[in-house]
Amino acid sequence: MLEVSWTPVSVVQVFAEAAALDALAPAGATRCRVAPDEAMFVREAGAGQALLRDAEAVTAGDPDALIVEGTDGWAVWTLIGDRLPDALERLSHLGLDAGTNGFTQGDVAHIPARIVIDHGRAHVFVAAMWGAYLWERILERCADLGVTEAPGTQWGTR
Repeated sequence: MLEVSWTPVSVVQVFAEAAALDALAPAGATRCRVAPDEAMFVREAGAGQALLRDAEAVTAGDPDALIVEGTDGWAVWTLIGDRLPDALERLSHLGLDAGTNGFTQGDVAHIPARIVIDHGRAHVFVAAMWGAYLWERILERCADLGVTEAPGTQWGTR
């Protein structure tokens, strides 16, 4: 079976010098290093202001730093279940391992995506305008995997 749910999150993107990004560790946040000078920090819905405060405190010494509260710019679908490895294989050629925690980015269903795998769950981030498209591709490509739509998933729950 494969459960798919929409996951509300808070997202803050930080563009700064690598040293500032390395020092940035907001409490309870998942760090996704997008590029040497860019990181995305994710927490549960409603934590955006706390993420912003933490980021501003660390990057204050970098006059070129840019901090963006990007929550509304992302749609996040969470996939979980014993058919997760099959689903990941059908949605992307990135060679994602459902058993290994981590972050990667690349093509998922022919759109750019960011993927966080955490304790047997795959959180797939796409630009908000692609959210419905991704949902349709999941249903289409994984139809024979017993896809069920689960209630919304809270970020960070296991």
